[in-house]
Amino acid sequence: MPAEGHSAAWVRNAFDWYASGTGSHAIAERFKQGAPAHLVRTGKVDSDGKPEVQERAPRRRHGTGHRWEYNRILKLLRQRRYRGVLVKPELFDRVQEMLAQKPRWRSDRKAEYPLSGAVKCAGCHRSFHGRSSTGLRRKKLASGQTATYHSKRIRYYGCIVCNVNINAEQMEKWFRRDVGRLEASEELLRRWVEREPAGKDLAAIRREMAALEHSTSPEVVETQRNRAWDLAIASPVASADLDRQLVRISEKLQAELEHLSDLRGANRTSRRSEAHH
Repeated sequence: MPAEGHSAAWVRNAFDWYASGTGSHAIAERFKQGAPAHLVRTGKVDSDGKPEVQERAPRRRHGTGHRWEYNRILKLLRQRRYRGVLVKPELFDRVQEMLAQKPRWRSDRKAEYPLSGAVKCAGCHRSFHGRSSTGLRRKKLASGQTATYHSKRIRYYGCIVCNVNINAEQMEKWFRRDVGRLEASEELLRRWVEREPAGKDLAAIRREMAALEHSTSPEVVETQRNRAWDLAIASPVASADLDRQLVRISEKLQAELEHLSDLRGANRTSRRSEAHH
């Protein structure tokens, strides 16, 4: 979320600009010129017991201020918690329709970057994504003329935030080398061949239980409620809109708790079945 204070006005501006036809890249440039830093809550609390916030890294490499990228603008425009709180519902819905109708990049080279999204950047921990250098080059000759020629196209895995690029062929070579060192488990292969899904089902249930136990923990629920209050404090919001936000949080919590209870029952049943097997 953006910083508190006058950041609520920037959120509304982003929706107004996008609805009027301004693209996310142009909005990001406007945010770089004057929007407050992008703040995120941490897992720590201060001396008053309130969650600590910090400026989301990285800063711009040149100049001052925080770096806003177009992808952060797109994520901001999709935040449902702004609907009816900072942004009028009709404006929010119109922007969502525009985002849904936005044409996607062609996927002719979808399998060209198999590690895209699976490898993390050591600097900001975002996922690397594939890109390639252009195959068209220009060179100025001694005569003053410019010659255009085609060069070899090179693929990269990179992070646009930290400006890191790694040759894709080299990274995939490292991946194949490391995968070649792995050894298959005879027990897992046997269970896969014999189609014994009990262990897999039990593991999946436990993973989902762990995720629900985290999302329904008092700390996470309190953070969600504090966030709704922060948004209400940052801008003039009708009490009915705030009540709807809090009710939505309570309803989501109740549904997750009921699902968690069902999973715990399924987990006990699966464990008994596995022990009997």
